[in-house]
Amino acid sequence: MTTLEFIGLLVLIMVLKLINTTMSTIRIRLVNRGFSKIGSVITFFEIALWVVISVLVLTDIRSAPLKAVAYALGYSFGIVIGLILEQKIGLGKIQIHLICTAEKDHDLSTFLEENKYAFTKMQGKGIEGDKVIFVLFLNRKNSNFLKDKIKLHFPNVLMSVTDTAIKGGTIKENNAVK
Repeated sequence: MTTLEFIGLLVLIMVLKLINTTMSTIRIRLVNRGFSKIGSVITFFEIALWVVISVLVLTDIRSAPLKAVAYALGYSFGIVIGLILEQKIGLGKIQIHLICTAEKDHDLSTFLEENKYAFTKMQGKGIEGDKVIFVLFLNRKNSNFLKDKIKLHFPNVLMSVTDTAIKGGTIKENNAVK
């Protein structure tokens, strides 16, 4: 094998492992969000690709240990790329808690109502006095618009965002399309 062919093999191993790990990362995130059917389809291709990569890496590994380095690099970059792609795909739902002082209650309520967001509002008490807690459910894909607007217009509002699964009930359509 020439030097150029060997470098090509190392690049191939790294790229294939990057693709494989990207698929794996996306699959795990999707399954955790309740998309098990999509996850099982991805698993088929993920494992088929893994078998090919394993043969490439393990064949004559003693005389070419750089194959292991290429494999590890592909794995490392694949996780990062997988997380970025999964965020961009944005499947699933999120729950947003907005906590503000009682004085900001009216302004935040008005903002959410004018932008047609459905929310539940509760009273609370914190160390610094009365608080108002807003709870919203949104599709992850369309949530950045609201999060960015809250940060811009209400910088002192505490915002907590968590992945969630909805079992029963509905999300108001406007919350899903923002």
